Amino acid sequence: MPNAISKKKIGLVLGGGGARGIAHIGVLKVLLENNVRVDCVVGCSIGSIIGAYYAIHGNVDELEEMVLSYDNKMKIFRTFIDFGRPGKTILRGRKIGNFLRKNLVKGRKFGDLRTRMFIVATDFLTGEEKVFSKNDLLRPIMASISVPGIFPPVNIGGRFYMDGGVANPTPVTVAGEAGCDIAIVVDFMAKKETVKEDPSLVSVLLHAYELMRAQAFRHNAAGFSGDKILIQPVLRKTIDSFKFADVGKFIRAGEEAAKKALPDILQKINS
Repeated sequence: MPNAISKKKIGLVLGGGGARGIAHIGVLKVLLENNVRVDCVVGCSIGSIIGAYYAIHGNVDELEEMVLSYDNKMKIFRTFIDFGRPGKTILRGRKIGNFLRKNLVKGRKFGDLRTRMFIVATDFLTGEEKVFSKNDLLRPIMASISVPGIFPPVNIGGRFYMDGGVANPTPVTVAGEAGCDIAIVVDFMAKKETVKEDPSLVSVLLHAYELMRAQAFRHNAAGFSGDKILIQPVLRKTIDSFKFADVGKFIRAGEEAAKKALPDILQKINS
């Protein structure tokens, strides 16, 4: 049953989705428990963080423990929240950058990873997808998570980059470009929600962003010619993107969705 005997190249695509992306941990747990080993990881936004951890360590055990320890809003606030200048961005991003530098990257570069990794960001000027796979690891991650208006764009090599979800929120096409025959795709498109008669400004903006994500994913997914197995954890309301204190339920949602997809994954790997 293990895919160690399979000659097919397998890519794991971890899409963006804010706090919903914590479900990636649950998905990886199920894949590892069933000896599904991937040849490359493609990460966008929070998928770049969790994908990088897996690519560094080959597991997510300590990552799960760390994430579960951030189970209250005050601890999250103290660790990650640093407000930006009014009229610029909501957050400066320095706290999360320092956290990732100390707890995840620790000076590593792409060449130090156990598993090949691709990180997707968006060129701020052109809106085109940018795929990082060489040299520095931290700055591409910071670019990939830099949601417009929440974090400032990140300067890499004299160009500015922002959230990969703007151009390619669930970048299955990158797995195809890496030569993968099979793509295990974890996506967080929000399920359809009832539109309120008088929606708030935040609701309108979030809903519009989700519509753009959904359109981009449908367009890009059509460009992958291999076998796709789509995993969509059921906790996919738009507002869940910001509920970082609900880490346990997201991990469980990822496990449940991965277990449901597991027979299809194993069949495609071993056929």
